[in-house]
Amino acid sequence: MWFKRAKIFKLTADDGYDLDDLATKLAALEFRPCLPSVPITYGWVPPLPQEDATAEKIFAYDAADNCMLFCMQIEKKVLPGAVVRQELLEKIKYITDTQKRKVPAKERVELKEILIKTLLPKAFSKLSWVHAYIDIEKELLIVNATSQSTLEIFRKLFVKSVYNITLHLLEIKNISGILTKWLVEDKVPKHFTIESSCALVDPQQSSRTVRCKEQNLFADSMQPLLHDGYKVTQLSLTWKDNINFTLTEKLILQSIKYGEQLLEIAKSEQGETENQRFDANFMIMSNSLSELAVALIKLFAEK
Repeated sequence: MWFKRAKIFKLTADDGYDLDDLATKLAALEFRPCLPSVPITYGWVPPLPQEDATAEKIFAYDAADNCMLFCMQIEKKVLPGAVVRQELLEKIKYITDTQKRKVPAKERVELKEILIKTLLPKAFSKLSWVHAYIDIEKELLIVNATSQSTLEIFRKLFVKSVYNITLHLLEIKNISGILTKWLVEDKVPKHFTIESSCALVDPQQSSRTVRCKEQNLFADSMQPLLHDGYKVTQLSLTWKDNINFTLTEKLILQSIKYGEQLLEIAKSEQGETENQRFDANFMIMSNSLSELAVALIKLFAEK
């Protein structure tokens, strides 16, 4: 398993980190399927497939040295907006024709809410999974997600479930200003390299956005934008020639790709069983990703 995205949290635990205790707490809020009238539900599921459906579920997995892997599942009912609008228009037309009156805005809102409740049992469900791991030694929580709404669901569920571990939201510096300075001065900290993609935004008018892909970010055509006040909100970087990623101003890692050297090491350490191969891959990935997370915290988190 190779995380393609990452959100970093700091953790503290007065009584330490225990795999069995974590698994027990996650199991207490196990995922339950959506009821017909419920639009969304979420909970914990085993992070790895279990072939024997009758076996005891394993909610936390000792995936690598000092790392505990677990997973949240989300089920969301999908109601196409066009379907709701069409049903609402037909209902409004029926009232207008039969009762010879206009339907006020407040009543339209109420009708829409009733329609959604009526249609929900017929809606199809969309399932998604969010894996995360705790690095015990570095006291980090790395979540394989970037959506703010998904991350907030995960954070609330984790805090509710694992109440003996404190999750800390990182207080971050002005990352946009720092990334802009890197691009203007062509100077980056040791082990980092600027790649060929970025997003620029005019702070005075956020709708003015420039996205560059596969371009020389130090070309003459780029510098006037930066000197005109545009700020970097996303920047593609490589760390230690091992991990390529896009860093956002919210300290979120997107589009993570792992270098050939790491992938070759993973291939060379493949075990005989599926579990052994998974463990080898995850150990290599988590060691590198956690080390990168520590470097980013040092650069961008407030002391």
